[in-house]
Amino acid sequence: MRRSSTGVALLFVVIAAGCSGGRGSGGTNGTPPPSRPSISYGATDFVFTTKSATTLIPTNTGGAATVWSVSPALPAGLSFDTATGAITGIAAMSAAPATYSVTAQNAGGSETVKLTLGVQSVLVDLVDADSFQSAAMSGSAILTEDNGAHWVIWDYTTGAVIQQGTVPCTPATCNGPVLHVELGGQTAVIQMPSTLAVYSAATGATLGVVPAIPTWWHVASDGSYVCGATSSAITAWSSSGSVIASRAGDYSRAKVFCKAGAMLVAAGPAGATVIETLSLPTLTSSVGPDFQGVFNSWFIDGSAFLTNVGTTVWVYSDATAQLDFASLTTVASLTGQGSWYWTNDYTQAGVGTVTIYKIGSAGTAAATYTFPVRSVYATGSGTTLGINDYSMGIMHVIDLSGAAPTDTQYTMPSTEGESYAAVSSAQWVAGNGYGVLVDGASLGGTPRCFNYGQAWSIAGGATRVAVATASGRTLIFDASSGNLVQTLNSSSSQIALSSDGTVLAARASGDKLSTDLDASVTVFSLPSGTVINTWPYTFKTIPWPMDITLSQSGKLLGQVIYSNKFSSSYARQVTASSGGPTLWSDTIVSLADPFLPSVWAAPILLSADDTLIAVWTPAGNSGGTNIYLNNVLATAVPGGAVSWLPNNDILQDLSNGEAPLTYAIYDSGGIKQSASPLSVDLGRVQALTADSVYDPGTNSIYSLTTGSVTWRSTNQSTGVGAVAGSNVVFATGSVVVMQPN
Repeated sequence: MRRSSTGVALLFVVIAAGCSGGRGSGGTNGTPPPSRPSISYGATDFVFTTKSATTLIPTNTGGAATVWSVSPALPAGLSFDTATGAITGIAAMSAAPATYSVTAQNAGGSETVKLTLGVQSVLVDLVDADSFQSAAMSGSAILTEDNGAHWVIWDYTTGAVIQQGTVPCTPATCNGPVLHVELGGQTAVIQMPSTLAVYSAATGATLGVVPAIPTWWHVASDGSYVCGATSSAITAWSSSGSVIASRAGDYSRAKVFCKAGAMLVAAGPAGATVIETLSLPTLTSSVGPDFQGVFNSWFIDGSAFLTNVGTTVWVYSDATAQLDFASLTTVASLTGQGSWYWTNDYTQAGVGTVTIYKIGSAGTAAATYTFPVRSVYATGSGTTLGINDYSMGIMHVIDLSGAAPTDTQYTMPSTEGESYAAVSSAQWVAGNGYGVLVDGASLGGTPRCFNYGQAWSIAGGATRVAVATASGRTLIFDASSGNLVQTLNSSSSQIALSSDGTVLAARASGDKLSTDLDASVTVFSLPSGTVINTWPYTFKTIPWPMDITLSQSGKLLGQVIYSNKFSSSYARQVTASSGGPTLWSDTIVSLADPFLPSVWAAPILLSADDTLIAVWTPAGNSGGTNIYLNNVLATAVPGGAVSWLPNNDILQDLSNGEAPLTYAIYDSGGIKQSASPLSVDLGRVQALTADSVYDPGTNSIYSLTTGSVTWRSTNQSTGVGAVAGSNVVFATGSVVVMQPN
């Protein structure tokens, strides 16, 4: 799985050449000196955040370094290991990017690399903001990783984040598959670009580093060691990263289960039809009896394994005692756990079938579950099997601890693919496609969310900034101090804030969470949080809203409403935000004009003084913008409306988004005032002055007079942001940050 565009890593990479030091003198008695170190951190520019763990571990392809140093001292909260050159910790406060020189030295010489390190303040730690790649549970410990390579160790009982970080990427890995993580017992192992970092899942403390990445690796089921192999050897490392034992041989393609005190090896050097047991601490080898069939998979708990010839299946204990023999209809995704094994057949068009068998039943199905889609996800974890029927937004938790499988169904907050992990049917979690980790046991009542998840919308005013999150909570902050002043339980995919921060409009999240049928538009009064008015809608039931606009005064509300599915027509209307009669309305039809790709190209724009309405209207291959004064058509101007400016001029995209881009400014009477040399494809912008706009899509502030960028962050944004007071607030990776503009 590749990293998605919304899963932005918090470590930003710029490659630059490092500086090398001089060579030392020769050794004594004619012994040649060692080669000097040759070090790299995989990149030279890194931006950290104040709420995320940092782990930067250098690689050295030269001679072993005996002395490491850094100058000047690292930002507060970050530590430098003078034995390994590792940079770890959590930055205590924001710091402007600065250059730091790291030097590795031995008797043969030295090498220095220059790193540019900066620290940014975090307004909201979303913890995760991308779909989950994996989840695992062991006792009260949870380990997750999302598609942005952000990993988190959680405590199930308290919901606290024990430790978190983002795997640094290099040019070779930033666009590649997410590096994997594992949890065994109370030990978490995170694959970095060139090492394995080992953490305590109980405390979050760094236990050690395995200095290389083998062909494959696992953490033992009890967390007591890390195992891995290459084409030349199989090795066990302690949690500190030191080698416990290593055994020569090509184990790179072996199927190995690492349990307490031993590695169980299938398809290894000992043969294709035997299990080799490598006992710790010496990796002494013993070979069991032959088994029938071709090795298929280990049980998830390592207590047994499965072999097959075609659809004929054998089940053996870990000591190669035959436990079952069966003829099945399929061996698709064949695996097992405890007293059960199962298949997940997705080969039939339009149908997915999960079948569970009890060991010793000779292939008699104990339970069969059929789904209307092929690709259902079946995940064995703890004493359960979790089956995610994402087409219906239902998670089936199959309890395998009793005499027969017991299915309990839960409605999930999203139909996006959930990652699943469990200890038992009473203790399980699921991570959805928007980065929210949910306590599954809470889904019968009010869901317990461990984190905020993706920032869906950010709105700013002079005194406040609001952040709508995928967890169903909208957070209100002071725009100057960044202090959290209020939390609204409002699941909103789009929010808008009046300029003074006293009125908040929110469009419910039906378009994001399709299992949530609420699509209402609600206007709140701040700071009380009381509801001023609600327009009730139901998702996918005509009509339902697709876009809202709140005037700067907070007095007017514009809505774009999907009104007719047969003609794909949209009603646009303006009312008072407190309700009452429609003050202005029109209707547009998207399918009648191929140059209107979506309704998002035609929002309602309200002027700063509440007297003017501008809407883009399709017309043949060009279209234009109608301007209404006091709700009556007053004039029209060419191009697509981008934004009203504070002086009641309007910025127009004369090219309608087509290259070459051409912008101009018109007054409210339709008279062209000036051309603008802007050359960027602007999205939904926020007007700041008569000469400047903020574009969340590019996370930049532009001058309309010069077309130049007057502010741009070095952080890569997810495209969600707003200007609040004198700060720009935007989502980047798994955090929302606030930076002065």
